[in-house]
Amino acid sequence: MKLVLVGGGHAHALAARQLATGKFSQITLVSAPRSTPYSGMLPGLLAGHYQFAQAHIDLKKLADKYQFEFIEQRMSAIDCQNQQLTLDNGQQLDWDLLSLDTGSTPPLPKWFYQNESNNLVSIKPVEKFLECWQTFLEKLKQQPQWKAKIAVIGSGAGGIETLLALQYELSQRWPGREFEYCLIYRSSNVLAGHCSAVQSRMAKLLRQRHIHQVSGFALKQAEPDKLIAEDGRSELVDFSVVCTGAKAPSWATDSELDTCERGFVQVNQHLQSTSHPKVFAAGDIASIYPISPPKAGVYAVRQAPILTENLKQMAVAGSDVSLNNSESELAVELSVKLESYQAQQHFLSLLSCGDRYAIASWRNLALQGRWVWYWKDYIDRKFMNQFPGTRL
Repeated sequence: MKLVLVGGGHAHALAARQLATGKFSQITLVSAPRSTPYSGMLPGLLAGHYQFAQAHIDLKKLADKYQFEFIEQRMSAIDCQNQQLTLDNGQQLDWDLLSLDTGSTPPLPKWFYQNESNNLVSIKPVEKFLECWQTFLEKLKQQPQWKAKIAVIGSGAGGIETLLALQYELSQRWPGREFEYCLIYRSSNVLAGHCSAVQSRMAKLLRQRHIHQVSGFALKQAEPDKLIAEDGRSELVDFSVVCTGAKAPSWATDSELDTCERGFVQVNQHLQSTSHPKVFAAGDIASIYPISPPKAGVYAVRQAPILTENLKQMAVAGSDVSLNNSESELAVELSVKLESYQAQQHFLSLLSCGDRYAIASWRNLALQGRWVWYWKDYIDRKFMNQFPGTRL
């Protein structure tokens, strides 16, 4: 059986070693670029605590290690009826079993792409953001008197961690030099979904770090040096990073696959498509019916062993499966026994604060300090140590 893995997300990276022992005639990993970032270490990378190679997995080396074929391309379309993929370069790829772990894209309007520049960029894809940030750093180097203003759009953990990381990196690169920092968001407060204790601690820390906050700012239009809200307000900025939410890629809704109302691939508790039993999905691209967890890397990590086992079971059973669609549960029952994924109700969040300092968020508990950052550092390094020989 020919297995094709599309995307190099956390679930696929973790699944690789065990999949190599499965009864597959061939395994192909399709992803571009060849390096995939570990999301937990991205703030530390931006702050300068980690080198690029420490925070990335080389998917080509990962594929070579387990004797997978690796194709450095993005997927542009899925033909489920003919079990065929189309890649960006026009190449077509047949599959017997398909697994999707491509992540999500930023929910950006069309005008963003029309106005996008080196000074107005989304945090995703990470490789493009890093290129734009390096270009901006060169401009700062050439103009040592420039008191530039850096803004991040988004009040979630990702947005706050990004802004604090950039602030720390600049403070270390040019000690004593003044910059302005601005956190812009649509909501009324930061870190929605976290308890009030965490929200208040982070709000206090942002004030201590002299981060200007602009709440209730619904972005309507952006120019390279200006952000404009729906109510007419505007903010002059020199470098802006968009860190807001998650959107499904267009190929998902253009395919024959069942999707949720937001366009993500709909799967059952086995991480299996509710419409096509030979298609599986994990991570951000997947929407688990009937209740899907938030888009966060911690869920993809927990999904990895379930995905791995179910793909291996499908390989054992071969292509001889029987379908029985239940309208009540929208589940697909197969002639093979598949493992079920149960999303955890609560998970620990360790929020990096730029310097080696962090805030821990667990249900209604909030803790903070340098020790929290070193705790996070230990967890993140432990995760990456699962991929020896796959660094760039």
